[in-house]
Amino acid sequence: MRNTRSPSIIGVLKGLWSEDPELYAKLGSDTSLMAQAVIIVTLLGILVGAPTAIERLVAQDMGVITWWVRVAAVVLVAWLAAGSVLYVVASLFFRSRASWRTALTCLGFSLFPLLVVVPFGFNIPLFVIAAAAAAVFGFLSLYVGVANGMRVTGIAGVVTTAAAPLTLALTTSLLIPLVAPKPAPNLLWGLANLPPCEGEISPVGECIPPDVLPVALLPPQWDYVPNVTIYGRADDGRVAATVDAVAFWNEQLEEMGSAFRLGSVSHVERQLPESYLQTLSEAAHARLERPPADVIDDANGLVIALSEGVENPFSAFPHPGHPVVTVITRYRGIAANTPLARNVIAHELGHAIGLKHNDDPEALMCGWPNRCPGNFRRFAAGSYAGLLPADRDYLVGLYSPTWTPRP
Repeated sequence: MRNTRSPSIIGVLKGLWSEDPELYAKLGSDTSLMAQAVIIVTLLGILVGAPTAIERLVAQDMGVITWWVRVAAVVLVAWLAAGSVLYVVASLFFRSRASWRTALTCLGFSLFPLLVVVPFGFNIPLFVIAAAAAAVFGFLSLYVGVANGMRVTGIAGVVTTAAAPLTLALTTSLLIPLVAPKPAPNLLWGLANLPPCEGEISPVGECIPPDVLPVALLPPQWDYVPNVTIYGRADDGRVAATVDAVAFWNEQLEEMGSAFRLGSVSHVERQLPESYLQTLSEAAHARLERPPADVIDDANGLVIALSEGVENPFSAFPHPGHPVVTVITRYRGIAANTPLARNVIAHELGHAIGLKHNDDPEALMCGWPNRCPGNFRRFAAGSYAGLLPADRDYLVGLYSPTWTPRP
């Protein structure tokens, strides 16, 4: 009696390589084989986004789940596109009579070896070896499938086979920046594979050389009282949150015995151009050259820009002699005068007066590359996360009880 059950994924791979005629006869008609191919591609898409997504989830960035789903969807779409190209090339140019489903199924199973690549992402040499072996095995598996399932052999089979991975790579590289632009998927697990950072770690985990300016984590030491200018709409709740955060810092500075204070707060009812703020954000993380400073009217002091489009809040220092710019975004729902908004703004103001990140998850200045809660929603109205004694000592070292502004 003939066995009508569909083989397992490993069984299908064995059948492909052993040129099992019964298996090849099922490729275009057995829906369970197609379903297994879909499962393989879906798992591959999940794995492609896994290292980056898990890193963000550990930092309690729940928004990355949507990004992860989009990455997996892109891989599925790329598989459909590559399978379609495989089918078109085989049928139009080499007169194959195989169905579109056969092309998709063969391609799906040939991608199975790639599932072993990402788990080796903790070590670059192992990752490279695994990727090379999986690519060779996958290409040969697809070639065998094309030769036996689609009846395209020799040079024609090689050309047909090569069209699929090229389309897969091209489609993925084009769609991911459009569908899931930030963060970019990274198949390596964490930053352990990179050489030690001799500079600072940016809020997105990038190493910034110590001689690169401007940078969000190389804050200034003020020699005058900086007035604070807020740029944003009059009805923006972040205006009141900023005023409250400035008052918080002045209270803290007074309590620790420093003579330094943030100056008067004013509000300009206009928004700075989002294109400028985005360029400033990229420059602050050492991606682009320094942006122009003439967009801002006030040539001194501290500018608080309320942004609608920049992804993460940051502080940056465009040019010597020009204002320090702290950009407050709608990061994770910051849109009103809430404890979350006040703490995030106070955190960025901490950078603006000289503090760097620390690794205490309960502290106001906790940040990358350390594991931090990622939000301040647990704080009640009017309360702020605490300052570490080391942060207080550092500020008193910058701004002593005898600190005086320059003439």
